[in-house]
Amino acid sequence: MARPTERNPAGGDGDWFVDTACIACGASRHVAPGLIGTDDEGRSIFLRQPESPEELRLAWLAVEVCPTRSVGHVTLHRPPAPAFPQDLGDGVARLGHNSRDSFGAHSYLVRRPGGNLMVDAPRWTREVRRPLEDAGGLAHVLLTHRDDVADAERYAAHFGAEVWVHERDRGAPPTPPGCSRAPGRPP
Repeated sequence: MARPTERNPAGGDGDWFVDTACIACGASRHVAPGLIGTDDEGRSIFLRQPESPEELRLAWLAVEVCPTRSVGHVTLHRPPAPAFPQDLGDGVARLGHNSRDSFGAHSYLVRRPGGNLMVDAPRWTREVRRPLEDAGGLAHVLLTHRDDVADAERYAAHFGAEVWVHERDRGAPPTPPGCSRAPGRPP
């Protein structure tokens, strides 16, 4: 949870803030452009406070996407409704809950008739696991880079999903128990 006592002083005044544990990954800026920008060191800060219901939704997306949990509000700690998965259209959703282990890389769910696909992996949390269960689970986990692995092995093991990774990145994640390491492209 973001710490108001560690608030980045470069951010604007108000109840929404980013603390100094920010690793400058850019995840919160991707989901809340215009509200969140950067300080002189590239770390995220609130440029201004949210004013509309849509801007409040964006602020909550920033809270739940931040891999260091550095985005927060002085008194509010949970959104009124889950911010993720975020529907992006055409059966694709951003999963949020980015992991520090993957330097804040985004992860996605692609709903497919032949079995759902997770692209890269967020941190292991029930806020991701439960919506995936509700969506019918995962058949595949596609890792696009060796550094975007995060908790892929836990998701693959939980859902019995097959892990796909480029042959040059095969050594990145361990193969989850009961899952095979599949070279090449997912079906």
